[in-house]
Amino acid sequence: MSKKSILIIALIAVIVVVVGAAAYWTNHGQAANATTSDTKMAFYNNGSTWLYSTAVIENATMKNGSQQNIYVNTYLKPENGKVVLDLSKTLGYENEKLPAGTTLRVLAWRGLLSSTANGTSDLNLNLQGWSNTQNPQSTDLIYNMTLANVTVNQLPSSVTDNNLTVSSDINQYQQSISGITNGTQPIYEEYIINVDANGKVTITQVQPPTLCNIMAHII
Repeated sequence: MSKKSILIIALIAVIVVVVGAAAYWTNHGQAANATTSDTKMAFYNNGSTWLYSTAVIENATMKNGSQQNIYVNTYLKPENGKVVLDLSKTLGYENEKLPAGTTLRVLAWRGLLSSTANGTSDLNLNLQGWSNTQNPQSTDLIYNMTLANVTVNQLPSSVTDNNLTVSSDINQYQQSISGITNGTQPIYEEYIINVDANGKVTITQVQPPTLCNIMAHII
């Protein structure tokens, strides 16, 4: 085999690895491979039902200076279901914490789901952000989002595990918002994520979880 053929095969192998890694991030969004420096955000479901969320990070400023919406969808198992969003990679910052003064506005719609789809239950979601370490430290604050007596709807049979998808494609997002308008995601909330010079993450509630199915202005 010629050196040229070997080089071509090696190049194809590298492309396959890179594309595979990108597909994993888009489809699963787990921060298992995040560096210790990255700014990350964990979502913990402490409720007794599945929790589904559709959210948009509005007009996020990317590392290249452009602004775009980031669309995030999550399924969380009951009783301590967890996913981790790597905010640094999402905004184009590889292997570094987000810069001082980063501010992210998040609109989120949530719904409670189960295989039996009956009765009501309570939203009990914790959010926690941090930088500079693989896992959060005791000084990284946990923010609790709660709402009582929310109707429980049907869990899709295809959902069997925690899942996080991240995309900047509005078309993908539009395919996932039917739950907002058909009543299966009746919980609306809005919050601001701030990152300081040390990578410390704070979350400020603008609108605590409330029952509302208005689509606002994001579509």
